[in-house]
Amino acid sequence: MKKNIFAAYDFIRQNKFVTPDKIKIVESMLESERVVINWWCRQSGKTLTGVKIARDYAVNNSGYSVLVICPRSAISRNFIYVTGRSIDDKLIDSISTFFIKLKNGSIIQACVYNENVSFDDKDLVVIDEFDFIETPNFYSIVNKIKREIYPTFLQHIYDVCLTNKNTRMKFLLSSSKFNGLNLDLIKTLHKYSITYLNWEKLSLENDKIERMKKMLGDTAFKNEYDSYRADDK
Repeated sequence: MKKNIFAAYDFIRQNKFVTPDKIKIVESMLESERVVINWWCRQSGKTLTGVKIARDYAVNNSGYSVLVICPRSAISRNFIYVTGRSIDDKLIDSISTFFIKLKNGSIIQACVYNENVSFDDKDLVVIDEFDFIETPNFYSIVNKIKREIYPTFLQHIYDVCLTNKNTRMKFLLSSSKFNGLNLDLIKTLHKYSITYLNWEKLSLENDKIERMKKMLGDTAFKNEYDSYRADDK
């Protein structure tokens, strides 16, 4: 996995939709909100945007803990692989299939969600392709997020005063559409910022759009490319 930092950034930029302006918008939203949702269509660069933000959180802050949750092991493995490619080797202490440890003490860990996955002591939780996570599992995730952003008074006293628990935790959720049920669940948080991106905003070539319509069919195309408008609430 030898490379230099410039080649690593070029690797991320291979997707022309991972633009500095797009990343800056998401980063600025994370500064003011604890929960940010990217409801973006297929091939919009949502995963690589998550990679870039997870990478920057870990590299630019000593001792930070980043947790990445994905619907399948293959996606978790790919997230770590791409993230590892985007980090200078000189900054990495160790790397494995689902885990990166940096020399500044920060870690990035990716996994498939189960009830034993804990958000304790995390600084950033990235949930990739959240609408493809099984709804019962995602319901559990949403409840854990609610526990973090809406603690009861006694929980807050216990977390801050007795356990010195991290209260700066941020959540970045990104997905294209499967059936929209998990988007409805995450909206029950009430406090969040959301961005929408459909194929028209990506300026995809007409011939590519027609190929995708033919390959996917009208219903799947609408789900994966066209159902990401601001009025989709």
